Amino acid sequence: MRSAMVLRWPGCFVPPLPPKKLLNKSETSFVEERRRLLELFCSKLAKLKHLWYAEEFQVFLRTTNQDVEKVVDSPMQSIKAIPQQSNDQLMRKYEEKFTKLPGKEANSTTISKIASFATFIKRALPMLSNFKDMIVNFLELRSKYNEQFSKFLSYLMPEYEKSCLVEYVSGSVEGRFVFAETTDEKLIELVERMVLPR
Repeated sequence: MRSAMVLRWPGCFVPPLPPKKLLNKSETSFVEERRRLLELFCSKLAKLKHLWYAEEFQVFLRTTNQDVEKVVDSPMQSIKAIPQQSNDQLMRKYEEKFTKLPGKEANSTTISKIASFATFIKRALPMLSNFKDMIVNFLELRSKYNEQFSKFLSYLMPEYEKSCLVEYVSGSVEGRFVFAETTDEKLIELVERMVLPR
């Protein structure tokens, strides 16, 4: 419901809805706290007359659905049925609701700027989506890197070190290992820092 209002009233503050889950709350205390926070949400919205009387909120208030979670937390079919508004309709709505606010006259230049910005947003969304996918891939790669690097330090380096010491050091090699006997706290700390943070 709130997301529908945010979309239909761009630039206007819409009070946040209470969270679905509250940590460390029993079922009864959670329900009571959620009810109190919903009442607070409605009282804040009542102070914003343009939102209180908005078609979207009135649909929410008049719903007969008994499942409050579905009504509050997901867009309702009746809100979806409200026709999408054009830029002209949005500007007329704002001129009607905010008569006391001084502002620029809505002319062809303003409408052109709005259309240009809308085009920019449409172009930017796929790029942002692509960037999000890249970040997800990077996180997976980082996890694999950490895993392989840990194997490298815990298996390959000690084995390599043993082979080299046995081959090139005469006499006993005990106590000469760096990776095979990682008891040095500074070395352990250094190795841990070399692994990327999760």
